[in-house]
Amino acid sequence: MSYLLSITPYILEGFKTTFLVFAVTLLVSLPLAIILATTSLHAPRPVKRLLSLYTWVMRGTPLILQLYVIVFGLPLLIPGFFTRQAIIGACLTFILNYTAYFIEIFKGGLITIDPGQWEAASTLHISRFNTYSRIIMPQMIRNSLYALSNECISLVKDTSLVTVVGIGEIFRNAKEIMNRDLKIQALFIVAIVYLLFTFIVIQVFKAIEARLRMERKSL
Repeated sequence: MSYLLSITPYILEGFKTTFLVFAVTLLVSLPLAIILATTSLHAPRPVKRLLSLYTWVMRGTPLILQLYVIVFGLPLLIPGFFTRQAIIGACLTFILNYTAYFIEIFKGGLITIDPGQWEAASTLHISRFNTYSRIIMPQMIRNSLYALSNECISLVKDTSLVTVVGIGEIFRNAKEIMNRDLKIQALFIVAIVYLLFTFIVIQVFKAIEARLRMERKSL
């Protein structure tokens, strides 16, 4: 027990990076994906093709490859590129990658909405902005919630990939301890941290789902 207590602070020190990558990715990717998902359904054909190409590339190539390209490759192609700071490059990579996944999730949520709701709102002289923000978007989010929760759980686990570009996070810190002490207890601590983190994410989405359900019943 004393050994576990002695190594836990160093492992948890890496959690700062894990949470930073997770939080930045969500804060940027979710609103960006909502905008681009809506755009992809109503934009001109060239824009739709460009967005389709983007989502295909980001979802069709490994995240670890994207990390290497952005963190190590871009500074070679563009001298002085800001991703010389590995954490900035890592966050940028995660944002680009998860935005692509979120776009497809939100598009699926939009497609399931009856197009007649736009016509009904127009008949009632509701502006397109209010129709989208108050009628369409809440339904899109509700329809996408289950897929979003799964994707956010994947994001929690994918943050461990930043270790491949030399960034210290909980998994890398645990490996350092394991290699130093030749003991595996550090890995169990990492597993517990990830399980607790994903548990919190799941509970947050359950709370959001319950809130949306209550709001729907009150309408």
